[in-house]
This record gives sequence, C-alpha cells and structure tokens, in this order.
Amino acid sequence: DGSPAGVVEITDATEGGFMALYDCVTSGKHLIVSAESITTEGPTAQTRTNFVAAFDGEGNEIVRFHEESYHWDFTNFSFDEASRNQVDFRKVAAGKDGRIYIASERNAYKINVYAPGGSLERVIEREFTSFNRKDEDFNKLQTILEAQFRQVPNAKVTAAKTEPDIGGLVLGNDGNLWVTSSRSGVDQPEGILTTWDVFTPDGHFLKTVSAKCEGDGENDILIWTPEGNAVVVTGFTEAILALQSNGAGGGDDDDDGEAAPMEVVYLKVAG
Repeated sequence: DGSPAGVVEITDATEGGFMALYDCVTSGKHLIVSAESITTEGPTAQTRTNFVAAFDGEGNEIVRFHEESYHWDFTNFSFDEASRNQVDFRKVAAGKDGRIYIASERNAYKINVYAPGGSLERVIEREFTSFNRKDEDFNKLQTILEAQFRQVPNAKVTAAKTEPDIGGLVLGNDGNLWVTSSRSGVDQPEGILTTWDVFTPDGHFLKTVSAKCEGDGENDILIWTPEGNAVVVTGFTEAILALQSNGAGGGDDDDDGEAAPMEVVYLKVAG
C-alpha cells in the first residue's frame, strides 16, 4: 500500500569487499537482485563477480541464478565494452509463477529462463541484427569510458560499435514477458515512442506492441505502473550517462547553458 516496510541490506561478506547494486525486482517474498561484488587484491587488482540472486527479507541469499567473474589488473588495464557481459538495469524480470528471466549476453537476443529453485528451464532466442551506434553516440560513450577510468594509468578503453541487443525485460500485467531491443526506440514511425516483443511466460513469441505517444525513443524511458498505465521519464538516458561520467556524457544544454529539465509524464493506456 506504499507505507514504509523497513530496509533490507544486501552486503558482501567477503573481507575487504563491497557491493554495487544495479537493480531489484520482487518475486513472492524474495528480492531478485542484480549486482556486482568487488574484492580488492592489494592496491592494483580487483576480482569482480556480476550476479543475479534471490534474497529474503533479512538480506540472506537464497538462490544464485547467474554469475560471471573477471579480474582487473590496474597495472596493465584494458576494457573492451563489446566483450563485456553485464546483467545490470532492467536485464532481469520475475514472473508471477516464480520464473526468473535474465538477459546475460550483450551481443545476443537471448534470455535465460530459470525455475524458482535456480535450474535453467529454457532459453528464449530470436534472430536479430545488432544496431550500429551513430558516430556521435560512439564518441560520447568513448568519452564516458575514458572519464570513468581516468585515474588508471595508461588504461586502454574501447566503446562498442553496437548497442546491447536487449534493452530491457519486464513482466506485464498480462503475465507475459515484454522485451525491448536496441532497435525498439529508433527508426520508429511518427508518433511511436518504443516497441516491445511480447512472449508467453514459457517463451513463445506472441506479438510486437508499439507505444503511441510523444517522446524520444532513444533518450526517454517508459515504465509500467502497477495498475497497467505508464510513466514516461524524459531525458533519462542522458541523465544516466552524465551521472556515470561525472557530467562528461550529459546531453546538450539549452541556450542558458543549463541542462534541459527532465519531466515525469503519467499516461493512461488505451488499446
């Protein structure tokens, strides 16, 4: 009902480690968290483990559905975005039946479906051609990566030429899986903000659905509300990029040198 219900702390028990949380969805009484645990190894190295796990209301891990570890050596550091898989924002969804859906591969239209206990049930895949970034967008991402690793001596960082194939996952009020891709918000007809591929809970493709409303499909985000309507947050992508890069990846300023104001627009869904 919206009243405060306490705080759950998701922590890393590893000595000297810490946790970066990306996203959280609910599944029954459990929280399904996508995160990255980071363990330091002296002053020049880290081991990072990107994972998706279910936690109870006290913050205890119950089931780990996915994990992928990698090592960073800051004395000889290189980062290639195209080869980096990361389950982060909107890459996990939880079904009403307890199934967990995870998009864990950057360069594939591929969704792993897990049973509540953690076993892999099936894989949802579609033929898909990756969307090539415009030169302007590639250069902006390259600037952001360089800003993020500016403190690492002689760091070699490379932005990817393509966007991640899957943009986001969400379970609709109809119980089906709604998927956005890297092409959902681009090259759409006039008046279409974004599109979704809709799958049944067991992974069968049903249809493609379009959102007919004002907005910028590449920069705004659409979020479903519990009652089946929608909220559009304008300027979302540019705000995230600016946050990640300490302002280096922000959008264009207006004539006064100020960033364009963000808006939250509530929409009644019809059709």
